[in-house]
Amino acid sequence: MPPPLAGAGGPSVKNFDIFLCLALALSPVLAVAQSVVYPLDIGTKWRWSQEFGNGYHDVEITRDTVVPNGHRYSIIPAYVSIPERWERLEDTRIYRYNPAAEREWLEFDFSKSPGDTINTSAYLVMLSATVDTLWGIRRRTWEFGFLPPGIPDGASGYVITDSMGLTNYGDYSSTLRVLGATVGTRTYGTISGVASPTSAPPTSVLLSQNYPNPFNPVTTIRYALPQRSHVTLTVFNTLGQQVATLVDGTEEAGYHTVRFDGSTLASGVYFYQLRAGEYVECRRLMLLK
Repeated sequence: MPPPLAGAGGPSVKNFDIFLCLALALSPVLAVAQSVVYPLDIGTKWRWSQEFGNGYHDVEITRDTVVPNGHRYSIIPAYVSIPERWERLEDTRIYRYNPAAEREWLEFDFSKSPGDTINTSAYLVMLSATVDTLWGIRRRTWEFGFLPPGIPDGASGYVITDSMGLTNYGDYSSTLRVLGATVGTRTYGTISGVASPTSAPPTSVLLSQNYPNPFNPVTTIRYALPQRSHVTLTVFNTLGQQVATLVDGTEEAGYHTVRFDGSTLASGVYFYQLRAGEYVECRRLMLLK
C-alpha cells in the first residue's frame, strides 16, 4: 500500500478508492507456472469491440493444422486490424508461424520480466506483468509492446490475460478489446446476441486503456458514458499524489476522448482514475522519455 498523501495521517474515505486501485495495480504477480493457460482449442471464441463499444467482431477457432516443422498450430481468423494468426503454446511461450514463409518465431514469453526483450528482430518487449480483474475474476495479465527505433510510442501493443488469451490490442489505426470469451465449457462477459451498429450509444460506463502505452509525451484516453454525468478524470503517481486533472465537470452521454500530455513529468508509471457517478476505475500508464 502506498504511503498516505502529504499532510495526512492516512487515506481518507474520499481518497480510499485511489489507494485501492493503486494497491491492486501494484499487487505482486503470481509466480509463473508451466501451466500458463493460453486458449487455443477448437471452439474457443471471442467477441471483440472496436473503440471500446462500437460494434462487434466475432472470432472463433475452427481449425488447426500440422506444418512441416512437426508442430500443430491453431488458426485464429483475421479481424479488423489483426491479421490471421497461426499459434501454439509451449510451456510459458507462444510461438507463431508464417505459412507463406514457412517460418516460426517466438511471439510471447510469460516467464520474462517487465522491460525484457522477447523478440529482438521485432523489437517486442514485455511492458508489464500484474494481476487484474476481468469480468469479476482476478487473473494474471501481461502487456507486450513493439518499440522500434525512432518510434518511442511503439507501433502496437497487446494485453494477454491468463485463461482468456489476447484481450486488448492497439495500434495507430484502432484499439480493440474483448467483450467476452468462450473457453471450453465456460463463457465470460458478453459473447452472444445481435451485433449492434457502430453508432449505438454506450450502455454502461467504460474506460479504455490509454494508447499509445508506453507514450512520449502524449497519449489518448477514451471513455464512454451511458447518461449525462459529473465526471472527473485524474492522474496520480505511484505515491497516490495527484499530478493532473484532465476532466472535472458534467458531460453528456456518449463517447469521449481526452489527450494527456506528460511532457512536464518524469518517466515512470502513473495511474489514471475515472469517476462517473458511482463508477470508479483506475488504469496504469507508462511514460518513457
